[in-house]
Amino acid sequence: MTPGYRAWVIIGLMVIVTVMVSLGLAQPSNKNLVFVALVLVGIYLAGIFFFQFRMVDRVETGRGDAPAAAAETAAGAGNPPGDLQSMIRALAVKPSDPAAQRAAMSGTTGVVRSQLRYGVLLCVAILVGMALFYGGVDAALRPFGETGPGFPVALVPVFVLIAFGVLRIPFNLAAAQGAGDAYLEPLGLQISEMPRVGVRPRYGGSGMQTDVSGATVMSGKRHGRGVEVRIDARDSQVLVAGSSPAFSIEGEDGRLVAGRRAPAALRKAVESLGPDRRWKNVKVTGTADGIAVDRRLRTSQQAEQLWMTDLWLAERLAEAAGGE
Repeated sequence: MTPGYRAWVIIGLMVIVTVMVSLGLAQPSNKNLVFVALVLVGIYLAGIFFFQFRMVDRVETGRGDAPAAAAETAAGAGNPPGDLQSMIRALAVKPSDPAAQRAAMSGTTGVVRSQLRYGVLLCVAILVGMALFYGGVDAALRPFGETGPGFPVALVPVFVLIAFGVLRIPFNLAAAQGAGDAYLEPLGLQISEMPRVGVRPRYGGSGMQTDVSGATVMSGKRHGRGVEVRIDARDSQVLVAGSSPAFSIEGEDGRLVAGRRAPAALRKAVESLGPDRRWKNVKVTGTADGIAVDRRLRTSQQAEQLWMTDLWLAERLAEAAGGE
């Protein structure tokens, strides 16, 4: 989130609550206040979508990266590059065609942009449907008879859009995988597993609901070592295969701290890295199977650049440990 986006989300919500509470206390019997609420929510959502579309544009054009000065500071301290494009160049094991990378990035952001457009359409349908319902269009469709379940006519477009969104999930995942493989090619990786789409019983209610579960997995061979990157909803793991001494490293207060069992070469490699907020929530372990970097993700963090940071770290430690 940019500061403007964060301010809009927090302050906008406070404004809506304050205005509605004030109007509700002043005019408790005014049924038209619901339309005021719908207008305020519509403006609020429009602002959120504006910032999200702008974020996609910035990522696509490279303007969403960290400032060059911050990137140089990170690199000067022995840390990985501080911006996405520099990180990709640092990790590339194959020649990178700038035009092809731009096309791959456009494919990736195109999937996100399509999802945002769908979100806009769904939100508009909900707001318009609610306005019509409270405006008097309150007839209900009962396809299973008068005693069966029904739903408001004004919200029919909403149900149609939801069904359409569910049906397009597999196609979105396939498009994301194709765009992702092109984007990952210079890194010697490809997407080997995508989240699964299914249905499950609705929690706290009747019927079924769509369920998307599982991790996104990228794998390949880099510098003669097998690599697997697994990203779940709140966790990620980067595994660089190869023999490694047993050790552990954890991120503490923005620095990596090696455990007592870590060999001297690994301690030296860790000490060469400066403080960096990206080391937060990171745990590195070495075993006979290789070096694994596990990270607990927060919703405000960018999973994409963080797994690349973890891959950079794992391979640096593998070199220091002499793993093959």
